[in-house]
Formats: sequence, C-alpha cells, structure tokens
Amino acid sequence: MNDEMKDVALKRLLREARPQAGLPKDFAAGVWRRIELQAQDLASLSLTWWMRLAFAWLEPQRAALILGLAAVLGACTGWVQGRMTAEQMIREHYVATVSPALLLP
Repeated sequence: MNDEMKDVALKRLLREARPQAGLPKDFAAGVWRRIELQAQDLASLSLTWWMRLAFAWLEPQRAALILGLAAVLGACTGWVQGRMTAEQMIREHYVATVSPALLLP
C-alpha cells in the first residue's frame, strides 16, 4: 500500500467512527424559551434609585464634572474656613493686646 491509499483508508475509517448523535427533540424551542426567560428576568430587574444614580455617575463625562465640582467646592470650603480662622486669630490677638487679663482662665 502506498501512502495515498493509507490516507484514504484512514479517512474512511475516521468518517465511519464519527458518532452520529442528533439533537434532542425540541432543542431549538428550548433554547429560545431560555433566551426569552432570561430577557424577561433582565427586563423585570428594577434598579433602585441609588443604583441608577451610581450608574449615571460612572459615565466619564459626568465623573469628570463631579470631580471638578468637588475640587471647586473643596477649595471654596478651605478658603472660607481659612478666613474664619484668621478672623478668630485676629480677634484673640486684639483682645490679648487690649486686655490680657480677659484671656486668663
């Protein structure tokens, strides 16, 4: 036997040895039924208000906007707190200059 005949014989043997299993009855209908059930489950899933808000914040444009607003708000808060602290220190310094006895416990 030459190599070509061996190849033909091997191919025929492999083709005959291949299992011939068919799909179960109503296989396609079962697949579509599972797909429809999964779609209904996803549609019936109701997100809470905070989950919808979290998903909205995760968008890149909104996340950048929120980050910018937080930075501006932090800077403004720091500026106001710094002014209030400075005014308090100025008052205490004035009182200590005018009447040091008022600061004694």
